[in-house]
Amino acid sequence: MVSVPDVTYTYSGSAQTPGTVRVTGAGGVVLFEGAADHTNNTNAGPATASYTFGGDANHTGSSNSKNFTIGQATATVAVTDGGSCGGGCACGESDGPDLPVLDARSVPHAIRHATIFGALDAVKPR
Repeated sequence: MVSVPDVTYTYSGSAQTPGTVRVTGAGGVVLFEGAADHTNNTNAGPATASYTFGGDANHTGSSNSKNFTIGQATATVAVTDGGSCGGGCACGESDGPDLPVLDARSVPHAIRHATIFGALDAVKPR
């Protein structure tokens, strides 16, 4: 029998492995106890704990599974001042009153978009 404790599981970035297994045979003799196999058990959503006992000389094989759900984690947004330069790079510099002017007209059109947008992507807030 596969067991999964009836508690809330929350996404943590790591695999959730709550399932345990107890296989019993004739007369209640314990044939196996241990961890279940798990599938889809890292990301938020439905997950499964399962186990298949292949049988032995005295017992036929058997399998069982139990579903559980991994809930979404709460996201935390932190806004920082971006360091002394205001760009978030923590270089220790500051932007003076005479900011440089970028004149994209001197960049050939074939590479202008990648140059401009690549530069903007490098400095946009994250």
